[in-house]
Amino acid sequence: ENGQANTLSGLGEVYHRNSKDRQAKLSYTRAHEIYSRTGDENGQANALYCLGKVCRWKFGWDDRATSFYTQAWEIYLRIADENGQANALYELGEVYRTRSKYDQATSSYNQAYRIYSRIGDEHGQTNALYGMAQVAKALGPVRYAHPDIPDLEETSMIYAHLGNSCNEREVSWALSSLRLIL
Repeated sequence: ENGQANTLSGLGEVYHRNSKDRQAKLSYTRAHEIYSRTGDENGQANALYCLGKVCRWKFGWDDRATSFYTQAWEIYLRIADENGQANALYELGEVYRTRSKYDQATSSYNQAYRIYSRIGDEHGQTNALYGMAQVAKALGPVRYAHPDIPDLEETSMIYAHLGNSCNEREVSWALSSLRLIL
């Protein structure tokens, strides 16, 4: 049965990449059902995570996406999959940020950042910090002050190292804005 679920997950990915998101949602849902029946928690979490992405990006169902990401995060936490935890937390941060729930977004990004740092995922670290920079930009330099903000200097250097000048500029902007209030 897990072979069938793996195939359905693969089909979901193909459908999603080809903008056939109703089919993707159906494939991921069926895969999740099978993984749940067979007790494959990693498969369940991955299917839920993918359902979150489809719901958020293609349907704008942020409440559903939040539910799927939260369920995926809880499973990743239970099975000690730190990369999965960080990815789910990052996506939760994205949903919260786009819904102007800035404290929740910053908390999710910060948790993701700490995990990405622990496992050595520089790309994940910079993405989480970039999300925090976006929050800072949305709130403006005078209003943004959050105890969870990590070192944006480090982020700017990592982006420079990775050759991502667009995000490096964004983080530099946030860093200069934060210096005004810190």
